[in-house]
Amino acid sequence: MHKDHFWYHGRYHFLLSLFRKFVVSSRDSSKRLDIIDLGAGTGEWAHVLRKQNSSLIDTLAVGDSSVKALRALDGNDEGILRCQVDVTEMIWKEEWDVVFLLDVIEHIEDDVRVLGGMHTALRKGGTLVLSVPALMAFWSYNDEIVHHKRRYSRREIIEKAKSVGFEILDVRYYMFLLSPLVWLSRKSSRKTADLTEQQMFELLRRTHRVPNRFVNSILKFVLRMEASIGSAVPLPWGTSAYAVLRKSAD
Repeated sequence: MHKDHFWYHGRYHFLLSLFRKFVVSSRDSSKRLDIIDLGAGTGEWAHVLRKQNSSLIDTLAVGDSSVKALRALDGNDEGILRCQVDVTEMIWKEEWDVVFLLDVIEHIEDDVRVLGGMHTALRKGGTLVLSVPALMAFWSYNDEIVHHKRRYSRREIIEKAKSVGFEILDVRYYMFLLSPLVWLSRKSSRKTADLTEQQMFELLRRTHRVPNRFVNSILKFVLRMEASIGSAVPLPWGTSAYAVLRKSAD
């Protein structure tokens, strides 16, 4: 899915736009960056980032609390450091120039504690790029099955980020154009409490599979177009929210 699904293709395009706009454009051109992706999934984003920006990167790492997850990272990970780390118990202090925390904190009860840990782990002037599922209006059985604690509004992200000392560079919604489709596809009276573990697995498998090639190609185009528009013009809502937060250089 990380390699083929339209959602991930659009996400990577959007992330690259934010990275270039808020990190690359403001960096010291004489300095290469130390970057980590925490809760890295299959590690595909790290591969995309390295391919697109290798000349800017000194250290590129992925982190996860699970050794099994780290061993299962997809693709050629030569040159990508693997770190076993719990984001609720941050081990670094002023270690990284850029931290990516993509769809992680919605799974954690004390999300403010995690944001505080990211602030500590960043060097002065460092950047946190955050993504979360957006808006409780889109809450569905899917959130319950994957153990989300919440979905976020733009205001909530700003308030929590400021509470641990971050400067707000940008917070915006994504997946605006496809949000009606997502809402309709997940609108259901099904209660997860009524489903067996096998039924929940089958429901996830069916609703998250890669669409057929024609549909997938159309949806990739739509999200790439939205990524180009949405990185320049804030959208009124979306099913995801992205934030670029900076630790003060003082």
